[in-house]
Amino acid sequence: MDAGSIGTMPKPCLQDWALRCLPWFFILSSTSLCCEGTKIRPSERIVAIHEPSTEQDLNALMAWANRDGVARLRVKDDGLTIRWEIEGTSYHWKTDGGGVAWAEPGLAQCTLRCPREVLRRLVRRELPFFLAIWATREVQFDGDFPDAFRLGYLLLGDKRTRRIVFLAHCFLNMNTRFPEGADFAGANVPLVEILLQNEVGIVQMPCPEFLCLGLEKTNWGVGSAAAIRDSFRRVAETVAD
Repeated sequence: MDAGSIGTMPKPCLQDWALRCLPWFFILSSTSLCCEGTKIRPSERIVAIHEPSTEQDLNALMAWANRDGVARLRVKDDGLTIRWEIEGTSYHWKTDGGGVAWAEPGLAQCTLRCPREVLRRLVRRELPFFLAIWATREVQFDGDFPDAFRLGYLLLGDKRTRRIVFLAHCFLNMNTRFPEGADFAGANVPLVEILLQNEVGIVQMPCPEFLCLGLEKTNWGVGSAAAIRDSFRRVAETVAD
């Protein structure tokens, strides 16, 4: 039946025709919405707003803690068991020579409690972990003070490079050099600039001569050579430790 014949149809027939065609109109309209390139299918919209589970978020935090070999060195002797409590459900981590890993439920040395939304912010790096423990208290920590610091360094998210160089004292303080031995007025500026430009931290080691003999070595000859060597040895052991 063509559209031109609709006007000549009796009213009951017209109603019957409309009722039979109406379902097809909705089917075709729905299909066009799903297939049109600028539209999003309902199933795709559901995927877009889906959030990871709590286990997936804790896995993401664990991967961050294990992102380099530093974590394995830091926790190799710890044997720490950590319990997360997220909205009434417990999850357990452990630290050992392999880094941070999942653990069986049991006695924990420390507990971390927070809502699901706070955990999400930790994963997205919107909330620094250590600040969440000690500053905002959005993560409740039950445990020993040193363990909080260990976890803070494991989940570190600030700008430090973790690259350090240990310099002899006189590179940063030429005043401790022997007479006529200072090539710079105060410090070895070119060396310091290279280290800073390459984002390397600097640790100044103590000078055994400065500590034992004084700034201008005036204590030379006051003590025996054995006593001076013993003082040098104690300073070296302190640096090594």
